[in-house]
Amino acid sequence: MTSNPADLAQLQRNRLRAQADLFAAVASHGTIVGTAREIALTEFFRGLVPRRFEILSGAIALTEGGKLQKASNQLDVLVVDTLDYPTVLRTGDLAITLAPSVRVVVESKSDLARGDKFLDAMEQIGQARSLTGGGALSALYCFGDPTNASTLRTWIDDLLTRRRELVNWARDAEATRQKKFKSWTPAQLLTVAATYSAANLPDVIVADSGAIALRVDENGKTRFEFYSPLDGAPSIVALAAKVLAHVSQHVVSAAAPAGQTGGATGAFQLLVTHFEASLEKADVDPLDVTDPQPSLGG
Repeated sequence: MTSNPADLAQLQRNRLRAQADLFAAVASHGTIVGTAREIALTEFFRGLVPRRFEILSGAIALTEGGKLQKASNQLDVLVVDTLDYPTVLRTGDLAITLAPSVRVVVESKSDLARGDKFLDAMEQIGQARSLTGGGALSALYCFGDPTNASTLRTWIDDLLTRRRELVNWARDAEATRQKKFKSWTPAQLLTVAATYSAANLPDVIVADSGAIALRVDENGKTRFEFYSPLDGAPSIVALAAKVLAHVSQHVVSAAAPAGQTGGATGAFQLLVTHFEASLEKADVDPLDVTDPQPSLGG
């Protein structure tokens, strides 16, 4: 009997939501609820990826001149290769990791809204992506809104506006700024603008309510394409497919038995195809997010 990709994905999503919302049912403290949801997302990925990768939280170590510096970032979900790489420091699932060992970084949010809430989340995932040098898949996952791809497109377009504003304010001290940025130096403004650069935008943005944006790099340009779940599938299938496709690049394929398609590569492709079958392109135009010239850099 052939399984319906949407049915399996929906069951996995239901389990994720049940785990994520348990503490929300009996606690109203934002930190407690947020941590519970991060743990639920961790368990979701732990059930997907091979054991050579561990699902951790913590930080990516900073280095300068070949020496370790104090890490200041805090990352919700890290998929880390601990088979071939050491960790700098670890207790349980909390770790300080080395950038080359990080395969996926996910920023988890209980809810998002247009404006500073979304822009701040994009700044956080942009900082995380920059720490990996762009070598890791980066994703922003929200347990709430937005529901529609068109809404998410508008929010990302707002980010492009903010990116232009930050650069303009840094270059023109006389320009009228928003109150939040009045005391910022040009260097501070450009630092935030750089986290919004095309090089640091996430590969995947997914909201449990339904909105999905996938990053595409092609011919020197970067754009977001927008998707919707198909046949009642949950939006997390988009994130699952991207995570599996990315980590598969770091697994040596085992030889398949004669006459069979498979090995590690075939197994990954089977699951990626399974999840991607639950997605369809939304009736929303792609959004070009390529950096203006000169580039803001990575």
